[in-house]
Amino acid sequence: MTDTQFRLDGKIAFVTGAGRGLGRAGALALAAAGAHVVLVSRTRSQLEETAASIETLGRKALVATADTRSGTDVEAAVRAALDAFGRIDILFNNAGTNIRKPVVDMPDEDWHTIMDTNVKGAFLVARAVARQMVRQQSGTIINMSSMSAISAEPTKAVYAASKGAIALLTKGMALELA
Repeated sequence: MTDTQFRLDGKIAFVTGAGRGLGRAGALALAAAGAHVVLVSRTRSQLEETAASIETLGRKALVATADTRSGTDVEAAVRAALDAFGRIDILFNNAGTNIRKPVVDMPDEDWHTIMDTNVKGAFLVARAVARQMVRQQSGTIINMSSMSAISAEPTKAVYAASKGAIALLTKGMALELA
Protein backbone atom coordinates (compact mmCIF):
# COMPACT_ATOMS: atom_id res chain seq x y z
CA MET A 1 0.00 0.00 0.00
CA THR A 2 1.37 3.40 -0.93
CA ASP A 3 0.88 6.54 1.13
CA THR A 4 -1.78 7.79 -1.29
CA GLN A 5 -3.93 4.67 -0.91
CA PHE A 6 -4.85 5.36 2.71
CA ARG A 7 -5.45 9.02 3.50
CA LEU A 8 -7.20 10.63 6.45
CA ASP A 9 -6.54 14.27 5.55
CA GLY A 10 -8.59 16.62 7.70
CA LYS A 11 -9.95 13.84 9.94
CA ILE A 12 -9.77 14.10 13.74
CA ALA A 13 -8.64 10.99 15.62
CA PHE A 14 -9.06 10.47 19.37
CA VAL A 15 -6.51 7.96 20.70
CA THR A 16 -6.44 6.52 24.23
CA GLY A 17 -3.28 5.03 25.68
CA ALA A 18 -1.47 7.32 23.24
CA GLY A 19 1.68 7.82 25.28
CA ARG A 20 3.34 4.50 24.53
CA GLY A 21 3.02 1.10 22.89
CA LEU A 22 0.23 0.43 20.42
CA GLY A 23 -1.52 3.69 21.29
CA ARG A 24 1.53 5.76 20.39
CA ALA A 25 2.10 3.70 17.23
CA GLY A 26 -1.56 4.11 16.25
CA ALA A 27 -1.50 7.85 16.86
CA LEU A 28 1.62 8.22 14.72
CA ALA A 29 0.14 6.08 11.94
CA LEU A 30 -3.09 8.10 11.93
CA ALA A 31 -1.07 11.32 11.75
CA ALA A 32 1.11 9.94 8.97
CA ALA A 33 -2.10 9.26 7.03
CA GLY A 34 -3.14 12.89 7.47
CA ALA A 35 -5.28 12.99 10.63
CA HIS A 36 -4.95 15.50 13.44
CA VAL A 37 -4.80 13.59 16.73
CA VAL A 38 -6.16 14.02 20.25
CA LEU A 39 -3.78 12.14 22.55
CA VAL A 40 -5.23 10.73 25.77
CA SER A 41 -3.59 8.97 28.71
CA ARG A 42 -2.72 9.57 32.35
CA THR A 43 0.95 10.46 31.72
CA ARG A 44 1.35 13.96 30.31
CA SER A 45 5.10 13.67 29.60
CA GLN A 46 4.56 10.62 27.36
CA LEU A 47 1.72 12.39 25.54
CA GLU A 48 3.88 15.45 24.96
CA GLU A 49 6.58 13.26 23.38
CA THR A 50 3.98 11.69 21.08
CA ALA A 51 2.57 15.14 20.26
CA ALA A 52 6.02 16.42 19.29
CA SER A 53 6.47 13.49 16.91
CA ILE A 54 3.05 14.12 15.36
CA GLU A 55 3.76 17.80 14.88
CA THR A 56 6.96 16.96 12.97
CA LEU A 57 4.63 15.25 10.48
CA GLY A 58 2.82 18.54 9.95
CA ARG A 59 -0.29 17.50 11.89
CA LYS A 60 -1.91 19.05 14.94
CA ALA A 61 -1.82 17.17 18.23
CA LEU A 62 -3.87 17.96 21.33
CA VAL A 63 -2.71 16.53 24.65
CA ALA A 64 -5.63 15.59 26.94
CA THR A 65 -4.46 14.04 30.18
CA ALA A 66 -7.23 11.77 31.48
CA ASP A 67 -7.83 8.55 33.36
CA THR A 68 -10.20 6.62 31.11
CA ARG A 69 -11.65 4.89 34.20
CA SER A 70 -13.18 8.25 35.19
CA GLY A 71 -16.31 9.42 33.40
CA THR A 72 -15.52 12.99 34.43
CA ASP A 73 -12.02 12.79 32.92
CA VAL A 74 -13.33 11.19 29.74
CA GLU A 75 -16.04 13.81 29.26
CA ALA A 76 -13.48 16.58 29.80
CA ALA A 77 -11.14 15.06 27.19
CA VAL A 78 -13.96 14.77 24.65
CA ARG A 79 -15.00 18.39 25.36
CA ALA A 80 -11.39 19.52 24.86
CA ALA A 81 -11.26 17.68 21.53
CA LEU A 82 -14.51 19.24 20.38
CA ASP A 83 -13.43 22.71 21.52
CA ALA A 84 -10.19 22.36 19.57
CA PHE A 85 -11.41 20.59 16.44
CA GLY A 86 -15.23 20.67 16.39
CA ARG A 87 -15.59 16.96 15.69
CA ILE A 88 -14.16 13.47 16.27
CA ASP A 89 -14.04 11.23 13.22
CA ILE A 90 -12.05 8.26 14.53
CA LEU A 91 -11.75 6.69 17.97
CA PHE A 92 -8.78 4.39 18.53
CA ASN A 93 -9.82 3.06 21.96
CA ASN A 94 -6.59 1.44 23.07
CA ALA A 95 -5.90 2.16 26.76
CA GLY A 96 -5.44 -1.08 28.65
CA THR A 97 -3.50 -2.98 31.25
CA ASN A 98 -2.64 -6.49 32.34
CA ILE A 99 -1.50 -7.99 35.62
CA ARG A 100 -0.34 -11.55 35.07
CA LYS A 101 -1.13 -13.79 38.04
CA PRO A 102 -2.68 -17.20 38.52
CA VAL A 103 -6.41 -16.97 39.25
CA VAL A 104 -5.95 -18.35 42.77
CA ASP A 105 -3.44 -15.58 43.56
CA MET A 106 -5.36 -12.69 41.94
CA PRO A 107 -6.39 -10.16 44.59
CA ASP A 108 -9.64 -8.26 44.20
CA GLU A 109 -7.83 -4.97 43.62
CA ASP A 110 -5.93 -6.42 40.62
CA TRP A 111 -9.21 -7.76 39.17
CA HIS A 112 -10.72 -4.29 39.50
CA THR A 113 -7.66 -2.58 38.00
CA ILE A 114 -7.83 -4.79 34.89
CA MET A 115 -11.61 -4.67 34.47
CA ASP A 116 -11.92 -0.96 35.24
CA THR A 117 -9.16 -0.04 32.80
CA ASN A 118 -9.91 -2.48 29.99
CA VAL A 119 -13.71 -2.71 30.09
CA LYS A 120 -15.12 0.24 32.00
CA GLY A 121 -12.59 2.65 30.51
CA ALA A 122 -13.23 1.46 26.97
CA PHE A 123 -16.97 1.72 27.52
CA LEU A 124 -16.79 5.24 28.98
CA VAL A 125 -14.66 6.51 26.11
CA ALA A 126 -16.69 4.77 23.40
CA ARG A 127 -19.96 6.05 24.86
CA ALA A 128 -18.74 9.64 25.09
CA VAL A 129 -17.29 9.66 21.58
CA ALA A 130 -20.26 7.75 20.11
CA ARG A 131 -22.62 10.46 21.36
CA GLN A 132 -20.69 12.99 19.28
CA MET A 133 -20.52 10.68 16.28
CA VAL A 134 -24.30 10.18 16.40
CA ARG A 135 -24.72 13.99 16.34
CA GLN A 136 -22.30 14.17 13.39
CA GLN A 137 -23.99 11.18 11.72
CA SER A 138 -20.56 9.71 11.02
CA GLY A 139 -17.50 8.23 12.65
CA THR A 140 -15.41 5.13 13.16
CA ILE A 141 -14.79 3.40 16.49
CA ILE A 142 -11.89 0.98 16.84
CA ASN A 143 -11.89 -0.84 20.19
CA MET A 144 -8.67 -2.76 20.76
CA SER A 145 -9.20 -6.29 21.97
CA SER A 146 -6.68 -9.11 21.85
CA MET A 147 -6.20 -12.68 20.72
CA SER A 148 -6.60 -13.36 24.44
CA ALA A 149 -10.33 -12.76 23.91
CA ILE A 150 -10.51 -16.13 22.15
CA SER A 151 -7.39 -17.97 23.28
CA ALA A 152 -6.59 -18.71 26.93
CA GLU A 153 -3.14 -18.62 28.50
CA PRO A 154 -1.98 -19.32 32.04
CA THR A 155 -1.84 -16.21 34.29
CA LYS A 156 -3.99 -14.23 31.83
CA ALA A 157 -7.52 -15.37 32.71
CA VAL A 158 -8.70 -11.98 33.98
CA TYR A 159 -7.07 -10.12 31.09
CA ALA A 160 -8.70 -12.58 28.65
CA ALA A 161 -12.10 -12.02 30.28
CA SER A 162 -11.68 -8.25 29.90
CA LYS A 163 -10.72 -8.54 26.23
CA GLY A 164 -13.62 -10.91 25.58
CA ALA A 165 -15.91 -8.27 27.06
CA ILE A 166 -14.43 -5.67 24.69
CA ALA A 167 -15.04 -7.93 21.69
CA LEU A 168 -18.73 -8.30 22.56
CA LEU A 169 -19.12 -4.66 23.58
CA THR A 170 -17.83 -3.73 20.12
CA LYS A 171 -20.31 -6.05 18.37
CA GLY A 172 -23.20 -4.70 20.43
CA MET A 173 -22.22 -1.10 19.74
CA ALA A 174 -21.86 -1.81 16.04
CA LEU A 175 -25.42 -3.16 15.89
CA GLU A 176 -26.79 -0.16 17.78
CA LEU A 177 -24.83 2.56 16.01
CA ALA A 178 -24.77 1.28 12.42
